[in-house]
Amino acid sequence: MAGFISSVPKRIHQVSLEVSRSSSVCTASAKRRYHLKTGRNQIREICDSYKVVGMRRTSLALSLVILSNVALADDFVGHASVIDGDTLEMHGVRIRLWGIDAPESSQLCRGEDSLQYRCGAQAANDLDVFIARRPVNCVPVSLDPYGRTVATCSVAGRDLGEWLVRSGFALDWPQYSKGRYREAQREAERTGQGLWKGSYVEPWFYRACIRASGKPSACSDDANAHP
Repeated sequence: MAGFISSVPKRIHQVSLEVSRSSSVCTASAKRRYHLKTGRNQIREICDSYKVVGMRRTSLALSLVILSNVALADDFVGHASVIDGDTLEMHGVRIRLWGIDAPESSQLCRGEDSLQYRCGAQAANDLDVFIARRPVNCVPVSLDPYGRTVATCSVAGRDLGEWLVRSGFALDWPQYSKGRYREAQREAERTGQGLWKGSYVEPWFYRACIRASGKPSACSDDANAHP
């Protein structure tokens, strides 16, 4: 929390600069420069409105700064519940594992025998077994569009994202990971772990198919299987 407290004055200064730039017309020199063209009363009205808008902007900006920093201020440590293959819950907070993407709970994959199986559920189950009620340490990175904390999490020093990818239960998500788990994924593919034993649709394509009104069984085989 100390890091958050020390960063607040700096952020307040940044916000104040933005407000002052917006209201430059209301400086003493600007008043002298513009009042002949605009009229003293109109200048006063404009400046009063800038003060109100400036205060509102400052208040809103500071609220956002404080809320976002509070959400990311401290690490999470404790026992976690597994929600799905890449999401945990700890102390009532949903935590999305950073840099990876695991199959959705409703998603199906095909195994060595070409039969469909619930790969999303398997990823969640195996993650739960691996954690084995041991303390989980999560370091927040950001917030996602759904308001979940995005974090790197570990158990006994082992990165859960790396473990999931190396075990073939999740994929490296280069859009966010910048290739951090690329080597772990190559190893999983080379040794035929998890998803790499058969066939699958990337989770991000599966979700897009579902959003387009596709059915889980069809989208699990073909991301374009939607109306």
